[in-house]
Amino acid sequence: MRPAQVRNGEGRHPVGMLLLFVAVVIVSAGALAPVLWAAGKAFAAMVETRGWREVPVVGWFGGKLAESDFGRYFGRAFLVSALGWLWPFLRWMGVGREGLGLEPNPRRWVDYCGGFVVASGMLLAMGGYFVWRGAYDWRIDPKLSGKIGRVLMSAAVVPVLEEFLFRGVFLGMAMRAARRGVAIVVVSGLFAVLHLIKPPDPLPASLASEPIRWWSGFEMTGIIFRSYGDLGLFVSEFATLLMVGLILAWARGFTKSLALPMGLHAGWVFGVGTFALVSRTSKGLRRGQWEIGEGAWQVPLIGENLKLGLAPLVVLGLTAVVVGVLWRARRRAE
Repeated sequence: MRPAQVRNGEGRHPVGMLLLFVAVVIVSAGALAPVLWAAGKAFAAMVETRGWREVPVVGWFGGKLAESDFGRYFGRAFLVSALGWLWPFLRWMGVGREGLGLEPNPRRWVDYCGGFVVASGMLLAMGGYFVWRGAYDWRIDPKLSGKIGRVLMSAAVVPVLEEFLFRGVFLGMAMRAARRGVAIVVVSGLFAVLHLIKPPDPLPASLASEPIRWWSGFEMTGIIFRSYGDLGLFVSEFATLLMVGLILAWARGFTKSLALPMGLHAGWVFGVGTFALVSRTSKGLRRGQWEIGEGAWQVPLIGENLKLGLAPLVVLGLTAVVVGVLWRARRRAE
């Protein structure tokens, strides 16, 4: 059944407002990044000149600001812009809990833990297979003890925030205004695009050193979007992120809850991060031996991490099948 075309206020359509939100965040990040850069470097210089390097927290924070390049400042500007505009955006849309299509889930921890185990298990199994085939080599990161905490923190925090925002608020509002399939594709596309807006590594020469101009943030935005013009990179990143968004949206609709999407998302974050700490790319992978196709149509079967390539797309699809089979069997048993 086609949902009513819900609008908020005078002619404001939720899907159009979601697109407007993304555009405003991108523009705001471009304008804010040079401001954060100037403020951060000024604070770092003050810490140095006043001898505050040994002051707890302040000295550490000043050192981080001093060593961070413009790409990191741009990333923080994007995050600040998204969070800063979120509340006005939600108020403008008139979002209420009753309109998001979610229901109480008495088995939320079962869904969360089950999703985590299936997602991380299948992703790490794929990683082990490609180690066996020679695409990666086992290697323990020398800073493993310090970095594993970051992986666990990311797996615990990032999925909760992103699922609340994308599959909770955005998808709930979009499904009030458009067909279910259209809403899922639109929100999943936004999810993919927003995750692709990250600075290149290494930075281009014009942004890798001072002076940083007022327009440098917009220059960074242009470079980011131009970098996704070739087919191989598109398949490697955008298609994988789109598939992730579609699966998480399906899981949300299947359970009418965010617990399963959060568990799946946390499992993928944990799997990618953990595998990166215990492996490294092989010489063959770096030489392009794991690419298929010819010329401009070459795409990687597997990339420099478990998020990139055609193989992760296949594993994501298999993960959705396994989840569907297991959860439907549980429903029948109940």
